[in-house]
Amino acid sequence: NSFPIGGFQHFRVISLPVYAIGGIEIEDIPALMKTGITGIAISGTIIRAKDPVQETRNLIETILSSL
Repeated sequence: NSFPIGGFQHFRVISLPVYAIGGIEIEDIPALMKTGITGIAISGTIIRAKDPVQETRNLIETILSSL
């Protein structure tokens, strides 16, 4: 993703990887993926799940269908 730096007279663009981190739930993934972010951190979602293996499968399916 690109972010403008400085005022209009000094406008320049740098590209940095952008990651979504913190409090991300499976419902958030489609909207996040549409933003063009580099990636998402979802370890907490997996750790808090009643069935971490199934949650991981669900997350992968959601991510792939959102690309």
